[in-house]
Amino acid sequence: MRLQLPELPTDTAVVTVVFDATRTGPKAQEEMDARWRSLSSQLSEQGASAELLEVLAERVRENTGASGTHGRILVATAEGVQIDRLLSEPPATDSAVLGRGVDVLSLAWQADDTVRAVLVEVDRSGADLSTLDTSTAADRSAERTVTGDQDELTKNREGGLAHRRIHSRAEDSFERNATQIAEEIERYVRSEQPELVLLTGELRMVALLREAATEQVAEMTHVLESGSRADGVHQGAFTEEIAGVFHQYRMRRREQVLERFKEQAGRDGAAVAGVDDVLDALRRGQVEEVLLAETVLHADSALRTTTAWIGPEAVQAGMSQEEVRGLGADQPQQVSASVALGRLVAATDAGITLVDEAALDVPDDVAALLRWDDDSTPGQSTYTMSRDAGTTSGSRDGAGVHSGLTR
Repeated sequence: MRLQLPELPTDTAVVTVVFDATRTGPKAQEEMDARWRSLSSQLSEQGASAELLEVLAERVRENTGASGTHGRILVATAEGVQIDRLLSEPPATDSAVLGRGVDVLSLAWQADDTVRAVLVEVDRSGADLSTLDTSTAADRSAERTVTGDQDELTKNREGGLAHRRIHSRAEDSFERNATQIAEEIERYVRSEQPELVLLTGELRMVALLREAATEQVAEMTHVLESGSRADGVHQGAFTEEIAGVFHQYRMRRREQVLERFKEQAGRDGAAVAGVDDVLDALRRGQVEEVLLAETVLHADSALRTTTAWIGPEAVQAGMSQEEVRGLGADQPQQVSASVALGRLVAATDAGITLVDEAALDVPDDVAALLRWDDDSTPGQSTYTMSRDAGTTSGSRDGAGVHSGLTR
């Protein structure tokens, strides 16, 4: 999943915090204040300036307006908060990282959680189209309303020839309106670039829209049962159904990336694994998608505890000072490998997928699916699909496919 990120500086301190932003009960504010004290303590120990902490303090404490359990990601520099995103689920533990670049783990959280969809609420006379984005707490609003030109929309229930003529005219009006609405949905999809189209409303029009949709839109469309264009929708059930569709889509998106990685790794193709080789491939601009097992979120994970070296430019990154000096950096700085990877992911427009730890068995719990590979690609002669018992590829679970890459 690729993220639309602001251009972040590579020559100044960047703070990344991921935390539980849930507010329930009468002591919600006290709990959030305590959460910030813990986060700020972690950052102070890493050398964060008072200026940086002040930038974050007010934003962490503010109420997002989102209901239910949820998480939040904040990325800030001394100039202000650069990224402020909500998560549909809170992290198991809060984390705070200081470095010269955004932490790759925060990007993984964002990419995994983010789903953009177009909601189409339709009746026989038209439709309301709006964008849903899981990364924002803002209420959805009808960004575009389509009104059909055809107004012969009532079918006469009486019998006889007149009934058949009226019925035919009404059916023709439905179809013409459906065609107009389908064309508008197509334009909206092209401009907004959603991953899903959620369709709900009057059953006959829903069926006609599915028939009139282009192949691309039809493949993206999921019909909701609980919504309607009319008033009286049970919002709780409607919201819950959408959340369920988003969750299923996230799991399917993970599986698709894992399947592609498995295929490439199985034939020693466009895939690498381990922090060193992934870093190298990112620096070359080869990486299409970084895969991170959920275990990297732990404080003692390889990405958290392994150090890397960086220069002022994002591509000046490596596992040793000498390597980074060879890339033109006069005074390399030591950082967590998660920060070095994060800078390169952001700089090279690579995607990032967070996967279940049981689905990805690779060194350092990090791998990459490549845009291309050749004889100079890192790790091409090092990694093979294991044939040993317990690591043979091909097993499947709810989160994806066990890759079986070993070193």
